[in-house]
Amino acid sequence: MSCGLKVVKANESNQDVGTKMLDLSSGKPKIVSTIGCHLKSGSRSLSASAKTEKEARAEVLARCRDATVVSFCKEEEIRCSPN
Repeated sequence: MSCGLKVVKANESNQDVGTKMLDLSSGKPKIVSTIGCHLKSGSRSLSASAKTEKEARAEVLARCRDATVVSFCKEEEIRCSPN
């Protein structure tokens, strides 16, 4: 189980900078860094953060498919970076 939290930085253009997760999977709480992935589909800009790049890519692709026509969601156009 994990939950997200964010360290807010004023005037930061990237909304995901500072995003951390509280990881409870080992039974001992620890704060872990996240990976943020972004996808532009038509006029929409979608993003997701997760503990791993694989999880973040899957989440942003799922959000894109929920919000748009599936054919506009191209996995090769996803861009990821550490938060």
